Amino acid sequence: MEKLSAGQAFLLQAAEDLRASQIVGYDIASAPSTFYMLLQMVFEKLAKAHKYWSHRQLPQRPGHEIADRYFSKVFDVLIRMKPTKRKYYGSLLQLIKELEAAQPSVAQKCLPSMPMLEYPWENKQGEICYPARDLPLVQKLRNNGNNARSAWIALKFASEDIQELMRAAKLA
Repeated sequence: MEKLSAGQAFLLQAAEDLRASQIVGYDIASAPSTFYMLLQMVFEKLAKAHKYWSHRQLPQRPGHEIADRYFSKVFDVLIRMKPTKRKYYGSLLQLIKELEAAQPSVAQKCLPSMPMLEYPWENKQGEICYPARDLPLVQKLRNNGNNARSAWIALKFASEDIQELMRAAKLA
């Protein structure tokens, strides 16, 4: 058995996170904040899979170093380079940027009152908010069913990207 690269390990974990997000996404209205948290994890690990594809060691600090306004750039380049991916461009990148901004380590760096995917926060008025009720993505989903469509588009894109990388690594 050949040793996995760091990128391949991130890919395999992204595949499991994708399966979990698909399960929750099947009835997205029942747990939308959890769905978006899982989707953010999928895209963050997929970005790490691309970044560390040929690395034979894990990064020194494998935390959220890539979340800080980076993974949307990875997918922007990927979509632009592959004409078959351009159909995803409009709805996908905006959603990825929103997920990226709500990742806790990113949100806390920006403003203490920034909404976060998995933790409560205090808004500008000093009120305690929590993702299941107050996350802007959740509110958009409840107010506009089209957000469910963009979530499913994101799942489809992630699934295709994971399958392509699995085939390339002969992990499928």
